[in-house]
Amino acid sequence: MSRLNLQLFDDPVTEPAAAETAQTATTVKGKRILYLFRLLKDAASKSGVNIAYTTENSNNMSRDSDSTETKDGPITTPGTLETTISATAILSVGGESMTYDDIRDAMIDDEMFEIWEVNLDNPGETDGKYKGLYMRGKCTSCELSSPADDNAEADLEWAINGIPQKGDVTVNNASIAASAYAFRDAIPSA
Repeated sequence: MSRLNLQLFDDPVTEPAAAETAQTATTVKGKRILYLFRLLKDAASKSGVNIAYTTENSNNMSRDSDSTETKDGPITTPGTLETTISATAILSVGGESMTYDDIRDAMIDDEMFEIWEVNLDNPGETDGKYKGLYMRGKCTSCELSSPADDNAEADLEWAINGIPQKGDVTVNNASIAASAYAFRDAIPSA
């Protein structure tokens, strides 16, 4: 008859606790996902900026597929990736952010936009940068609604060319402040 050495099962130091090794998932507030825009023609002289008073953004990626019936069952062939970026914003004028007028004029002139999607809760590999997507596309829809009892609102949409590229994005303080204003001292700042 063999003996069991029960002492082996009682050593708490041999394995790290599961709670110590597992990462806890956290939620991300929509306000922490920024979209920055710039006209491609301004790449050498301007930074990407947010759209003033944005209430909602979305990034819709889809891929149509065709199915061919075979004797062994269907075979699915995926189509081209299509990406659409949309934004809803309260109409504003002036300021450093991109406005409805800027976007509408660029749409009329068939201008190419650069667009960055940035998660402020997901730091990049370099200090001061955040993980994000970079895209290029054209505005395909610019709708302005102006109800009598509320703020005027712009609904905007961009069709993205090619495949969005992953990378680390530098976000200026003004864009971060638009997401959640930062602490400011009581004395005037220069």
